[in-house]
Amino acid sequence: MAHGMFRPRRLREKPLLRKLVRETALSVDDFVYPLFVVPGRGVREPIAPMPGQHRFSVDELVKECKDAAGMGIPGVLLFGIPSEKDPRGSEAYADDGIVPARATGHRRRRKTWVARSPATHLEHS
Repeated sequence: MAHGMFRPRRLREKPLLRKLVRETALSVDDFVYPLFVVPGRGVREPIAPMPGQHRFSVDELVKECKDAAGMGIPGVLLFGIPSEKDPRGSEAYADDGIVPARATGHRRRRKTWVARSPATHLEHS
C-alpha cells in the first residue's frame, strides 16, 4: 500500500480507546473567567495589552460576576492590584486584602459558584 493509504485501525477497535483519542469537546462548564480587581469605586478601566479585559473596582466586579454567572460560567479567577505594595506582598494573603476579601464574599453569596485567586505575589510586591 502507498504511505497515504495505510490507516491503522488499532485506535478505533474498542469503544474505550475511541473515547480516549477522540477530539476535545469544550462546554461553558470548562471555562473560568479571569477578572482583575483594583481598589476604588466605579472603576472599569480597559487593559491595553489585553483587548476586551478590564480592571474592576469591587462594585463593578459584582456586576461583572453576575453577568458571568448569567452566561453559565461556573467560576472566576481573581487577580488583585493592591493600593499599596510592600517587599513581602502582604496584601496577597491579608484577610482584608483586595482579593481574599472579595473571594470570600463571593463564596458566601453563591454556594454553587467558584471564586479563586492564584497564589502569586507578582502585583503585590
